[in-house]
Amino acid sequence: MKVKPLLLALLAASVMPGVTANSFAAGYSKAEFTRLHNQVNVLKGEEAPKPAAVGQEITNVTSVATGADSRAELRFPDKSLTRIGANSRFTLKGDGRTLDLEGGVMMLQVPKKMGGAKVRTAAVTAAVTGTTVLFEYLPGGYVKLICVEGSVDLSMNKNPSQFVTVGAGQMIIMKADGNTIPQPVDVDLSTLLKSSKLISADDLGPNARQIQQAMQQQQEEIQGGDLVVTNMVIEGRGTLVSLNNNTALNVFKEVTVTDNNPPPPPNNPGGGNNDNPNPGPDGPSFPGIAPLIAGTTVLNQNSTVFTNPHVEAYNVQQGGVVTSEGIVYNGIANGLFQYFTFGDSNVISPTLQPLLNAPADAWGYPNSGDWALFKFEKLIINGTPYFEYPYSIAYSEGPVPIHDVILASQNGILLGEAGLFPGEVPEEAGGVVGPQGVEDTLLNLADDTLVDNFVLYTQNGNLDIRTTKGNAIYGYNQNVTLVAASAQSDVNINGDVILESGGDSYEGTLTANLNVIAGRDVNVTKKVVADAVNIESGRDVNVNGGKIVADKRNLTVTAKRHINVSNSAELKALTFYETTALVKLVAQQGDINISNSVVEGRNIELEALAGNIHLLNTQTSGDVFKATTYGGNGWINVGGTTINAGTLIQLFAQGANGGVRFTENSHLNSPNVRIAGKTVEILNDKTVTIDSSSFKVFSDNHKYNTTGQGNFSQSPQQNAFGPPN
Repeated sequence: MKVKPLLLALLAASVMPGVTANSFAAGYSKAEFTRLHNQVNVLKGEEAPKPAAVGQEITNVTSVATGADSRAELRFPDKSLTRIGANSRFTLKGDGRTLDLEGGVMMLQVPKKMGGAKVRTAAVTAAVTGTTVLFEYLPGGYVKLICVEGSVDLSMNKNPSQFVTVGAGQMIIMKADGNTIPQPVDVDLSTLLKSSKLISADDLGPNARQIQQAMQQQQEEIQGGDLVVTNMVIEGRGTLVSLNNNTALNVFKEVTVTDNNPPPPPNNPGGGNNDNPNPGPDGPSFPGIAPLIAGTTVLNQNSTVFTNPHVEAYNVQQGGVVTSEGIVYNGIANGLFQYFTFGDSNVISPTLQPLLNAPADAWGYPNSGDWALFKFEKLIINGTPYFEYPYSIAYSEGPVPIHDVILASQNGILLGEAGLFPGEVPEEAGGVVGPQGVEDTLLNLADDTLVDNFVLYTQNGNLDIRTTKGNAIYGYNQNVTLVAASAQSDVNINGDVILESGGDSYEGTLTANLNVIAGRDVNVTKKVVADAVNIESGRDVNVNGGKIVADKRNLTVTAKRHINVSNSAELKALTFYETTALVKLVAQQGDINISNSVVEGRNIELEALAGNIHLLNTQTSGDVFKATTYGGNGWINVGGTTINAGTLIQLFAQGANGGVRFTENSHLNSPNVRIAGKTVEILNDKTVTIDSSSFKVFSDNHKYNTTGQGNFSQSPQQNAFGPPN
């Protein structure tokens, strides 16, 4: 999956500094006070400070200073605007279009087409052009700059050729005496404009339209997944980042605030005290907010998961049952799950975060979106733990307990009988050690657990599900998500996963959906059943003899590379409730290979965005069947296959050099059959039987029904084998 840049969930900039572009058109030799708040003084030469007044004009070599909880706004002849915050001082020297910020915070806004302007400190200078910027300077401490719209070049005074361009919605924080300028990071303009006292959504100044455009573009990037909102906030001046647990940390060392290596909190709730609050790129990376349960933990019928949250379970390193703390996670409040839990700002799937942000409550009770989250160093599940929901108030009388659970692991999850993982589970840990009965389930979420939404997530290592008999996972009215996040991690389903629901009979609220997401491969060899099934892989999806059934809604499979379905595998969408539900397979960069298997669904869609589609010795049935290749050299190869469709069969090779080729005898049965490609070919001695009243071929190269080629045989016969219609 595409890696998305980090977005700081921004600086509550009520005291945030600022600088803008294009502040001075013909030189800043004078300015007029337009607004004042509390203590604002004017200082000129050796004269005593005098209180400022609205309408007062200042001229060359004049300073403006503010006291505590004080602000001032000044306007220049070219309509450039500057605002300074509390405990700040700047000087108007009249040398060109330059303001000297001697300390504190400033907002500078230069109208478009007014030329360039500069804000100068002792160490760096910000050159702005038709821009709005916020600037903060603490002598001997730090420099902080946010570009609200337009762009700013920040350069070193000692070496002006060393500069960094800061674009709209970006920030730089550096030491005031630093020797280098760091690369900018992204900040949330929407949050900034809701919280800043120097510039707000209802007081944007002359460049209001440009600011609105910058904010809108950023929101589109967030919605599109190009920016990922985190839970990091700088609440005012300085460089202290507040995380959701109110931990504060200093974010600059020599250059800092990097989106690839966020610093860990001084007192890491999961990993103990950290002596180096900002280790930099060579030190340990930020481990996330969730506390770590060290060692290997074994969950089974001798364990209890409390959703308040804590867990009582056998710990292999401790040699006995221990009590460990979890943490409450809320996707809306706490931001990206991977970052909150593991300090990883990569987005592995566009599907995962929306699922966590708004978990469904199966029974219609109020749902806060809170999850009971547990982070293990390594996790083994070889039985069904007891789930306890501590509460003392009835549902109808007050808040309900958390019924959504995430079990996350740093280094892999093993789910199966103890005997299937030799050397992993001590005998005293208990659990299921041999085959269950057919009616038994290793992890039974329907056994009075009342779990609504359940997630197994491993950051590194595989998620392995194995059983020799019975079900590996069974649920009733639970939504289940299985994730192996890293680019080297697989989800291996070698045991039946069965999720059932009361379906649409209970006011349409009951669901039992399954999501499977892997950074590398998803491998299925057993039976998977749920209301809806969604599978995503960073490389391949392999269904080898397995059976995947979406019992009531869609079955979707998306692979970065190949989708391989073989060895009597079955893909089915038994869509009783939604006429638009479908079986959809999408290979983004590779091939879709289906052999010796069955595909059934009301609508079946196969899409190879860059590769080929191979249908060999396969049976399909449904209402609509569509197979499409989009790559320039994409081919659809069909052999020994029967396709039945009540309304339409469509085989389209869209690329300039692709085509449709029939390699063995095949049968297309539908009222409407459409085949299109640069080349349409039937290999010699092969026959493709067409049962259709409307059959059309669109092709430049017709390699069928002629000497040396195979034949279409249509019943009833139509004149459909000539040039394209």
